[in-house]
Amino acid sequence: MGTTRWIRLAFGMFLLFLPFLIFVVSCYPGEQPNWYKKYEELESLNERVDSPRWRQLAGEILQESAKGMPPAKRQSWSQRVCERFFFWFPLQDSGETTTYGDILRELASAYVKHGDLDMAEDLLRRAVELETADHLLHPLATIRVNRTDLIDLLLRRGKLSEAIALQDLKVKDCQIEASKYAKDQNLQTTLLMEEAKLFEMQKKFPEAENCLKKLIFSQKEEVAEYNLTRVRKENEKAPKGVSYSLNTYRWLDLLSEFYARRRNYDLQEAVLLRKLSLQEATFPENDARMAKNYEDMATNYFKYENYERATSFLLKSLRCQESEERWKRISLIYKKQKRYDAAIKAMARCVELNEKSETAANRIKMLIIYSEYAKLLDEAGKTEQAKIYQQKAKVLQPTS
Repeated sequence: MGTTRWIRLAFGMFLLFLPFLIFVVSCYPGEQPNWYKKYEELESLNERVDSPRWRQLAGEILQESAKGMPPAKRQSWSQRVCERFFFWFPLQDSGETTTYGDILRELASAYVKHGDLDMAEDLLRRAVELETADHLLHPLATIRVNRTDLIDLLLRRGKLSEAIALQDLKVKDCQIEASKYAKDQNLQTTLLMEEAKLFEMQKKFPEAENCLKKLIFSQKEEVAEYNLTRVRKENEKAPKGVSYSLNTYRWLDLLSEFYARRRNYDLQEAVLLRKLSLQEATFPENDARMAKNYEDMATNYFKYENYERATSFLLKSLRCQESEERWKRISLIYKKQKRYDAAIKAMARCVELNEKSETAANRIKMLIIYSEYAKLLDEAGKTEQAKIYQQKAKVLQPTS
């Protein structure tokens, strides 16, 4: 009787866990396409583009498309179920299906990093050709053709007319999607971004500027006073290392970059100051999370040799969060202005903070810091003080 009961219990447990076992077994997707197997081996080479094996595998992957678009990476049954029914779950990865076009773009990116733009362009062209043909054959089953990387590379190589033609096709695709789903804000903003890019390529600068301003205006509710107050309260309550931002910053950055390319630095400054004012409105005064924002403004002013403004924002940054590197940057600015007393004071604070931090254990870093401080003191005519730090640097020099 006892044995029968245990058998029944074991059988019941087996039935209970059977669906789970089936799910685990189904996770194996089966035989992958040849090109994907080669890609997995190529990945293990860690972008060693100069190696013969890397180039051989890249060439073989490209040859896989001789008869048309190869099949995508196979999904397991469980992956398909998860993507079909649990797409809304925040941790769900919707990128399980790696396509052949995706891999060609990854290979092209590796070639770009290594300066082989001809090969990168060939790969990107092939990806666009295959995706275009595949989309014509299966318009409902395939995603929109990705022309972005090829357009950017053509612009980089000075092939403007071809880049404009491809960007025009991209805009038309966006117009179709935006008209089909008129209430989808993401599609509307994507269309404006792509139109702005096309207009700028065509040298229709007022039209491009107008598109970018429309993007900013589309976020008018986000920058309303009540919402800025809400975000500020969220940031006040947020745990350390967490901050809440605004989508508007992205569009302001795009407009700022546009003005920089047009060399209209006054308008660029106005946009950056507008962004900074929104950031100040969403954080408590002198909050540590504002330090980087002030430092970014200082970097912009430093680039255009507006040292007074750069120093002003670096000091604001230091009031939010003191750091050795910011003191060093202030010292460099004062040095450029021949304000040696102020430069020495700032660099002295930099040295002091480094000596108290983990950097003190790094002999090479401290050697560099002491050497730079000694050089500054010597240039300022403080020879005796300079000798002290020259000696400290000498002690830290590696011995052969």
